[in-house]
Amino acid sequence: MPTSTARITALVAALLAGPMEVAWAQTVTGPPKRTAAPAKLQTPSRPVAASSDARRPKRRMRIGFYVTAVRAVDWTAQSFLADFYWWIRYPKPASEKDRKLAEALEFVNGDLGTAAEVLEKEVQERKTIPGPAGDEAYVGFRTIGRFYFDADFRRYPFDRQRLPIVIEHEVLTIEELELIDDEDSYRQASGSEERWGLAPSLRVPDLEIERATRAFTTQEYRTNFGDTTFRDASTSFARVTFTIETARNYGAYLNKILIPLLIILVLAYLVFFVPARDLDVAVGLTVTSILACIAFQLTVSGDLPNIGYIVTSDRIFHLCYFLIMTAMAETVYTHNLEKRGHKRAADTIEHWARYLYPASLILGFFAIMAHALVGR
Repeated sequence: MPTSTARITALVAALLAGPMEVAWAQTVTGPPKRTAAPAKLQTPSRPVAASSDARRPKRRMRIGFYVTAVRAVDWTAQSFLADFYWWIRYPKPASEKDRKLAEALEFVNGDLGTAAEVLEKEVQERKTIPGPAGDEAYVGFRTIGRFYFDADFRRYPFDRQRLPIVIEHEVLTIEELELIDDEDSYRQASGSEERWGLAPSLRVPDLEIERATRAFTTQEYRTNFGDTTFRDASTSFARVTFTIETARNYGAYLNKILIPLLIILVLAYLVFFVPARDLDVAVGLTVTSILACIAFQLTVSGDLPNIGYIVTSDRIFHLCYFLIMTAMAETVYTHNLEKRGHKRAADTIEHWARYLYPASLILGFFAIMAHALVGR
């Protein structure tokens, strides 16, 4: 009976306590709830940033480069390995989240490969420095990685190549971020303006460095990134392109190409001194020359990727094919003339061919050179 009376008393007391105290009692007596872990500071994805209604205040970020090495230029893959320092300066961020967002820069043409080809971006230094409008955050990086470029071989081996390093922000649009050239830092360093951002000792294999340029542009993406909730399917981002402009050292390439070709053409030229009646000897010389020329062109073309246009070295080989083919045709024609009893006419053609052949070679070669070098 006391037990029943105690239970009834406790029940009445609980009913009179009200909903707030009941809830408190349930919280205290029940199992403790798990507290969610603090969210990790992450950079929002590009689609999320593009579709966001809330625009952050526009910030100005200065950026500079200093390239120390360019190695392993792969003409087939159209890529090169670069080792360089680069830095950014921007208004001091208010929080760690703001800092990570501001420094979320990416290499547009970088190769995210494996092993020695992996793209490494290492922070060398981070500090706060005084700026013209208040404190600024300074971050220095060192990057080693492989970068792709669009090669143009139409004038090969008289071609010029542009080796770019392209940086763009991952999230901030052009309305939120402006990239600015750090010209003050370049001016404080000694050297000509054409080599701003290049180490004095920098060399590129097989290429001669002419200048370095920095282009600040706007990259527009005409896509909604697969998100159908976008109201505007076009987003623009600030982009900087640091380009090393180079020209090929064509002297060595010409020697490698012209000396073997000259030997082949001299071999074909000998047919004009072979009597017209010895057709088998003349045909042997021309056939040997044409096969050697074909094999040599395949060797030279092996240094280039599969391309769908004619390069200058191809035109030189085409000239050689034409001359060898002409020599063979002349030999067959004079042989037939002599067989029909026109020996004098055959000798006259042989005589003039000895002069026309080298003249055609010289004129054709200089025409090809002029076409390649004009506007180089």
